[in-house]
Amino acid sequence: MKNNEKMREGFLEGGMPYVAMGDGPPLVYMRSLPLSERMYKYELNILPLLAPNFTVYAVDRKPGIKKGATMRDLASGYARAIESEFGEAVNVMGLSSGGAIAMQFAIDFPHLVRKLVLVAIAYRVGSEGLKLELKYADLLAQGRFRDAARVFYPTVFAESSFSQWLLGGIIWLAEPLFLRPTNPEDTINTLLADENFNVEEDLHKITAPTLLIGGERDFFFPEKLLKHTADLIPNSRLIVYPGRKHIEVETDSRFAPDVVSFLNNENSI
Repeated sequence: MKNNEKMREGFLEGGMPYVAMGDGPPLVYMRSLPLSERMYKYELNILPLLAPNFTVYAVDRKPGIKKGATMRDLASGYARAIESEFGEAVNVMGLSSGGAIAMQFAIDFPHLVRKLVLVAIAYRVGSEGLKLELKYADLLAQGRFRDAARVFYPTVFAESSFSQWLLGGIIWLAEPLFLRPTNPEDTINTLLADENFNVEEDLHKITAPTLLIGGERDFFFPEKLLKHTADLIPNSRLIVYPGRKHIEVETDSRFAPDVVSFLNNENSI
């Protein structure tokens, strides 16, 4: 891949938008919670780090996620798109809510997964994290976007009460420019799908070699849940980055090398 290669955009089967980069074997990256356009673009910073080794397809759900949709429903959409576009097993990576979809995808469609990378995700959301997600969803549903951001993001970015209080004021001011979801209904319905997501009893059905990467200080997916998830997935390995919060896992300098090493090494587990 050339250093000046640009990202290219398109749609997979079923109207699923993607951004792609690279020219190697395909790596389907199931993106996280639909948030603001700026936050979503931030997610794409990982593409140039992986593109020298893979053609990375950062694939989003089709806009207009229905109320009551489950992670299984969303995974089925990816299955149709991947079957149509590639017609064979591919490497799959999922981040946060996208990781939940990737996990469900690997359970339901094992024939379409070569290797699996699960990032900042466990078999269910931690209890405190779920409470925060549902509060955020409720405020979004009421149209209280600034209040929603002030409740949600300080916990994502900071830990101490003072830091969260200080950040809350800044976020309240900046929310319309940086943090308002592009499609609030899709954000809400994805969060509600998180509420009912628990695949603890199905993890043994994942047949692909699996790498889990999480953060030691992830509010949504505590280390205990990460370890239990890894214990229940056959042929899996867990990497926990010390001191990292939920949003910091993918931006850690070790992340891209760890993913590339796992996907390229036949004896990586």
